[in-house]
Amino acid sequence: MSKTRTANPPTSQTPDAELIELGHQHDLIAQRHAAAVARFRPKWDEHRQLMKDWESDNPGLSSEEYMAAYNRIANEIGMTAMEESGLHPDDLLDESEPIARAILAIPAITVAGLSVKARLARFGADGIWDKNDDAAEWSDLLVRNVIDAVVHVAASESR
Repeated sequence: MSKTRTANPPTSQTPDAELIELGHQHDLIAQRHAAAVARFRPKWDEHRQLMKDWESDNPGLSSEEYMAAYNRIANEIGMTAMEESGLHPDDLLDESEPIARAILAIPAITVAGLSVKARLARFGADGIWDKNDDAAEWSDLLVRNVIDAVVHVAASESR
């Protein structure tokens, strides 16, 4: 008869229980942040392209003229309204900050606790995953490989 290991929810008796609970809270915010970014990405991409077109049609204009065009185009495509809706990804960053600071303040003593810190690092440094391995800076490649390895090992141990 084989025994199947199941992940037990953290209790006050579990090492890193507070850290693990904070990690769960932060993971929920990270999921909401990813959904918000996905909602905004098409507007951001459209705005970036329209601004690029505007800049090529209007070279050498002042920063005031640039900002006026930036705001006008954002209004025209509905980006300003989206940003004012209260569902902006930056709002979720503000919400995550106290939890992230608490995670940083608590030392990890288990792989599960270390995984919480690695997931937070992945969230906070998400830009280092923007390029594929061949194009990434060496330091980014090192950091993301360590983070990914810690998360993978922790996931394997919790099965």
